[in-house]
Amino acid sequence: MLSANFGGYRYKFTATLTIILIMLDSSVQAQIVGDNTAKTQVQTDRGASVITGGIQSGKNLFHSFEQFSVVTGGVANFDHALEVENIFSRVTGGAVSELDGLIQTQGDASLFLLNPAGVIFGANAQLDLGGSLIVSTGDRLIFADGTEFSATAPEGESILTMSAPIGLQYGNGGTIEVLPNSNRTSTSPGLNLKPGNTLALLGGDVSISRNTLNVVNSNLEIAGVKSGAIALHPDERGWQFDYQPDVKFANIDLSNRALINSSGKVNFQGKTINFSTGSGILDFNQLRQTKSRINLQASESINLDAGLLITQVGLRSGLNEEAIADVGGDIIIAAPQVLVSNGAIISAGTLSKGAGGSIMIDASDGVKLFSDGDNNPAIISTSTGGTGSGGQIDINTGKLVIENGSQIQALGGAGSGGTITVNAKESVALSGQGILRSQDPNGNISETQLASGFSASSGVAGLPLERQPRGNSGSLMIKTPQLTIEQAAQISVSNYGLTNAGDIKIVTSELNLDNQGEIVANTGSGEGGSINILADRLVILDHGGSISTTAAQNGNGGNITIKTENLALLNFNRISADANQGNGGNVSIDTQGLFVDPSSRITASSEVEQKQGNVAISTLDLNSRLATDDIEQSPLVAEEQISSSCGVGKDLNGDRIRDLGRGGIPNNPLGEIAYLETLTDWGVDEIPIFSNANSHLPKLAAKDRVGSTQPNQTIVEMNNWVFNQGIVELVATTPQNLSLSPCQVNRF
Repeated sequence: MLSANFGGYRYKFTATLTIILIMLDSSVQAQIVGDNTAKTQVQTDRGASVITGGIQSGKNLFHSFEQFSVVTGGVANFDHALEVENIFSRVTGGAVSELDGLIQTQGDASLFLLNPAGVIFGANAQLDLGGSLIVSTGDRLIFADGTEFSATAPEGESILTMSAPIGLQYGNGGTIEVLPNSNRTSTSPGLNLKPGNTLALLGGDVSISRNTLNVVNSNLEIAGVKSGAIALHPDERGWQFDYQPDVKFANIDLSNRALINSSGKVNFQGKTINFSTGSGILDFNQLRQTKSRINLQASESINLDAGLLITQVGLRSGLNEEAIADVGGDIIIAAPQVLVSNGAIISAGTLSKGAGGSIMIDASDGVKLFSDGDNNPAIISTSTGGTGSGGQIDINTGKLVIENGSQIQALGGAGSGGTITVNAKESVALSGQGILRSQDPNGNISETQLASGFSASSGVAGLPLERQPRGNSGSLMIKTPQLTIEQAAQISVSNYGLTNAGDIKIVTSELNLDNQGEIVANTGSGEGGSINILADRLVILDHGGSISTTAAQNGNGGNITIKTENLALLNFNRISADANQGNGGNVSIDTQGLFVDPSSRITASSEVEQKQGNVAISTLDLNSRLATDDIEQSPLVAEEQISSSCGVGKDLNGDRIRDLGRGGIPNNPLGEIAYLETLTDWGVDEIPIFSNANSHLPKLAAKDRVGSTQPNQTIVEMNNWVFNQGIVELVATTPQNLSLSPCQVNRF
């Protein structure tokens, strides 16, 4: 009995366990499950799910799932009629969609996947779509006729609509993650689309780590959205997205060499956008594709820490020059704060006949380029390695800071260099140098020292003239209230070859060049560039600062024009428009105050005497042209000659005697010598008299005697001073009733 009962119990237990195991196996294999609101049917066999049914209205097909995940190596195959153009699918069960297999559609259909709980793409995720893929963690899709396709309040037959989607509504969007793929290659399937479509990842927070998205000649949209509405607009490459004013953004992070390969339109929208450790966007136009673009917009900050944003026309080898004449892609960056650091590169270049793209940065608070420790400097650059011209760089910001050898470049090559325009509402500060390390295909590492600042130059310093490229240098325009260039930082539009240097225009209130800071428009053998500086208040050069348009060999020196209220050249500075065998340039200075230390120079010379340039200095009057010189301390120092023991209770060291002359600033005996040879005398005609004839006059203080005049008396110089009732008097002779003893008044 016990045995029988025990056996029956054992049998029942075994049957129950078997059922549980079957259910668990079914849940693992069948992670795509319909929710019975849209007639969605799913058949799963060994990880491969075939999705049929749904509700079709015209060319729109609707599916609704309780769960939607694809296991590793699995398949989610949407089987539908070929006339279907858009598949709208939603996940209503509250579980994250984990996609680690293949997703397929038929024909040219696009797929919309809506899951507010979140979406994760695994290392093995692949796409086989004829159209676009739009993945969103929004709550619902909104259509032109007012119909809503909601993932949080699912409805049945009411979703039937033939109209186009016009928007996405977010409540509190979940995250979208793309996980690392350690086995990725340039030919691996991965998250790739056919050309002419859209790949959109619209979170919550969006993160991509060590994986690759390939969107050739397509649109890529990545957005971090917590709440608000996104408008949808169809275009020739699928879809475009418009973020409404009520949107609250979330974060976007690309890390650990996450890469996006694109030659179309790339658009990022978020609260913060971060690229780190070799992550970035690469846009190489090699197939005569329509002009591309990289657009990053953040409500708080954009940070490239060893990140990459690169657009380029032509092959990297430069062998396809004749094939591509299209303009390269533009790079547009907008955020209150933009940080570019530790070897990060933002570059729009050309290796072909087509012109390079442009770079536009709009940062209301500030832009900073820098590096930490031994990391490479940060670079923002437009360049030309082919015959096409370089693009433009436009920066509008509050403060611009460039440090540690970082540079903003518009480099010329076979084609002419581009232009750099900076408008900083508060200040521009350039400081220091850094080491750029690069490695050739053989593994050899080379080091190049870079000066922080701007370079719109052409050619390579030290390279023989016959090997220099023939493009002209670019130009530079800076407008800011305060510009500081220090610690060997530099602004350069030089040309090291046979062609011409570029031009520099600076509009500021204060310009300060210190500790070998430089503004340079030099040339090797062409025409030196021009430097135009308009400073409302002040230009100061100190400790080896320089402004130069010098020409080597047979080139001509460029022109320098400075207009400012005050110009000071202090210790060992120079302003030069010199030439070797060519003509010296011209230096024109218009200032109300010119202060030049003897160790500094203003020159416009040539080694050929007949080719000397001109230096023209215009001031308010001759008296404002002051030469300054340090002198040794005078041997007559009042503190040493007048005993402090006299006058108990008084600090004689606190008293001073001043020669006021005829109305001017008193001389500083310990400071500079001012040479004022043509100073006009604006004093009075009467001359104060101190002589033996008036020794009987009342004993007046020196300050009172200055006002008395006797025009018919002979001038007698002061030759002594005495104490009279505690008052110092300057006298021509010593009255008999006064003692010469300076300490008499203090005897007890």
